[in-house]
Amino acid sequence: MRLRNDISATYNKARKKWLVRWHGKYDPNKDKQQRFCRSFQRKRDAQQFAQSLKDDLQDGIPIEPKVVTLQALCDRFLKAYKNNRSNSTIDIYEGTIYRLKNYFLPHIPVQRIKKEDALGFVNSLTVLRKGISLQNSSTLVSDSTRDKLLRTAQRIFTVAKDWGYIRRNPFQGVSLGRIKKDNWYYISPEEFQRILQVVDEIVVRKTRSKEDAERKVRLKGLFGVMYGCGLRFGEAVNLLLTNGNIDWENNQIDVTSRPGTKDIPAFYIKDYEDRSIPAPRWVMALLQECRKLVQKGNPFLFLSRERYDIARANWQMSVSEGREAEWRSADMLNNYARSFKKACKRAGIVTDDRLMVSCCRKSYGTNLANLATPVHTLKELMGHSSIVTTQKYYLKSTDANKKKAVEGLERLMG
Repeated sequence: MRLRNDISATYNKARKKWLVRWHGKYDPNKDKQQRFCRSFQRKRDAQQFAQSLKDDLQDGIPIEPKVVTLQALCDRFLKAYKNNRSNSTIDIYEGTIYRLKNYFLPHIPVQRIKKEDALGFVNSLTVLRKGISLQNSSTLVSDSTRDKLLRTAQRIFTVAKDWGYIRRNPFQGVSLGRIKKDNWYYISPEEFQRILQVVDEIVVRKTRSKEDAERKVRLKGLFGVMYGCGLRFGEAVNLLLTNGNIDWENNQIDVTSRPGTKDIPAFYIKDYEDRSIPAPRWVMALLQECRKLVQKGNPFLFLSRERYDIARANWQMSVSEGREAEWRSADMLNNYARSFKKACKRAGIVTDDRLMVSCCRKSYGTNLANLATPVHTLKELMGHSSIVTTQKYYLKSTDANKKKAVEGLERLMG
């Protein structure tokens, strides 16, 4: 039996549609070749689809229709990537998938999602609120969140293309236009010194004088390593004394991922960007003070023995219940964000911009940019996977820089 490979695109007057017909594999049970047909409203779409089939046939790619639902794609995507990504990255994946299924419905074939549908999805993104469905939510997410969700959707559908489920990524080429930067607050070196001074002035309770005094030392070290070395909170709170995270002789901090053990929770760096950061002497001095407080049996630099015992017990419970993938760095230490905001308020920092502990890390990036650090060097020190992230969210021009620029022009004119 001669197998047919012809592919045709013809107009059907009765149905008023363009029909693309082609043949697939030989079915021995029916003793005939499989036949397929797909309809289109426009001639151009039918011709493009017919040409894509011819290209696949020429490249040796099977041209039988692959009906893969959005639910199936998302399930397979998570299964393939869940074990080699950090928990924060998995959170982003799952959040994007939840929104995709809510907007498109889980059982839609991924082949039916077009570029205009992808743009509609991005433009419809609203804030998730407890007890309120996405359909009833009216507050649009920030530009940075839209950008993050778009990049994740592009990633998922790029994988779908690589797996042969779709020929074109509908999210590829979708643009958000000019993205507004988050109005986070830049903390100047003078302001950060006042924050450390305020922490020193925190009143120590008579009934817990030792614990309160030690907590002040750890808070200064935690804030200091974020402001002076650009560590994320999760990277800072997971610093160990027992695995060489800190090179005390060479004033260097090595941020690395680690698998979990019975007594030490797992920690995975965002995007797996291991890096080494030279630490200023003033940061190392703060860390040395924290080092003096570490008790035997506690491997963590910024945790008290009491807090470590709580974190270890919670980790062991998570492992026993099969929930270790849900472990987050925030489970290691509590009240740090509240303490930071209180210190900022007492230091006289008043602003309408977003002021959170991560502003320490962002201000580190800005300080290096102000010192004319090359952007590629800054990218490595910050641990960004893309230089675009460094440029979009962490480089903030300060009034001091603008003043220096004007002074430079003044010198040019004598």
